[in-house]
Amino acid sequence: MSAESIPNFLKSRPVEAVDHVAFCRSGLTAELERTTEAIKVIDLRIDETSETLVRLQRQLAEDRDELQQLERAQRAVKRGIAELDGVQL
Repeated sequence: MSAESIPNFLKSRPVEAVDHVAFCRSGLTAELERTTEAIKVIDLRIDETSETLVRLQRQLAEDRDELQQLERAQRAVKRGIAELDGVQL
């Protein structure tokens, strides 16, 4: 049914028009419910992803700190070895 014929249909057959409108409304309502649920699922996934991202950022910061500590320790060990190499026994 074309958009132009809908007003004529509504005027000529009011009972069928009401049924048609009810049918369309129920279909649209069902689609609205499906899309609303899909949006909720996506929102939950976004929240979970955000929490994961925050957790990973914290872990990255901790790993960087640990790496810096290990690099400092490595430099200290290298200095110690260099000092020992310079000592005559």
